[in-house]
Amino acid sequence: MFRKIYDWMLRLAAHRHALRSLAVIAFAESSFFPIPADVMVIPMVLARRDQAWRIAAVAAGSSILGGMLGYAIGYFLWDSVGRPVADFYHITAQVEDYRQRFHGFAAPIILLQGLTPLPFKLVAIASGLADAGLGVRAAAGALNLDFISLASEQYDLLIARAFFESARGEQLLEVIGSEGFKRAVTALGGYDTTRAGALLYRQ
Repeated sequence: MFRKIYDWMLRLAAHRHALRSLAVIAFAESSFFPIPADVMVIPMVLARRDQAWRIAAVAAGSSILGGMLGYAIGYFLWDSVGRPVADFYHITAQVEDYRQRFHGFAAPIILLQGLTPLPFKLVAIASGLADAGLGVRAAAGALNLDFISLASEQYDLLIARAFFESARGEQLLEVIGSEGFKRAVTALGGYDTTRAGALLYRQ
């Protein structure tokens, strides 16, 4: 059966609507489809080198969306959909094992799993089953959840010149730069307010 699906995917890779087909396959593979989208990506890139980045972007974006579906299956539909899918691929025990390991170590497990040849659908469904996901420290703290820091991100406020030079604009910057505002934001957890209120660029 898998050989027939493999051959069918190779034919899709040569079709004039190959990019659309790739999007569907990459989406489905992240949650339930048995053959990875690489089967289509490689011949498509070799045949259209000038579109390599576009092909890769479609595959990656669709895979992420498919992973979100897998997460939803694990979180909302484990008994009715997730378990039958896992049983079909004989990964039920692995999913349950990952669910247990996720507590306190979800982020590094998900990141490392993405670098291995094991089915991504296993991680996606298990993540939903374990209720693990990406979020900010403040939200995790509010819900009393474990949190592992992966990266930091700078938040910039873009303001139109007319508003920036108005009385309301001045009030806004005054509030953002005030010690009271900084203390309130810092108390949420996960935010660095050292440069809050600083003017970074003006045109």
